[in-house]
Amino acid sequence: MGVVRTYPLRVAAEAAKTPDKICRRWLDNGVITLRGNDSKPGGSGNYIGLSRNRIVQLAATAALLNKGVSLSCAAKAALEFSDAGNNGRAAGEVYPIGKTVLTIGGPNGPAVRNVDFNVSVFELSNDGVAIIVDLNRIAEQVDSVLNNQ
Repeated sequence: MGVVRTYPLRVAAEAAKTPDKICRRWLDNGVITLRGNDSKPGGSGNYIGLSRNRIVQLAATAALLNKGVSLSCAAKAALEFSDAGNNGRAAGEVYPIGKTVLTIGGPNGPAVRNVDFNVSVFELSNDGVAIIVDLNRIAEQVDSVLNNQ
């Protein structure tokens, strides 16, 4: 396994389209936790390093928060995309075909799904109520910033 590139908080915040003070607060309060490929700060001059997966989680959390989801629920739901893969999709990546969406409102909690472009919103929830986030857009947004670093 190779070394995973990490990014400073200011770059992560820019990619997540979230102020760096907010990202720092989420990390300090444990709403977003560092995981295996992230770098913990190690004293003076050694800053935090966030992996792409953590940055994607920050961006998805912010998108859900903007739709009225509570912060803790948003972060937990975003973790389903950033750190859990599905059949045909690695953690933090979108499906190669179709649209990758994160739905909240199903009976099993948040779920990452691969849908056709003509899917009905009612097919994504058992009771007809769902919050849906376009993960293709979020991944593109994050990658557009990170690829220029």
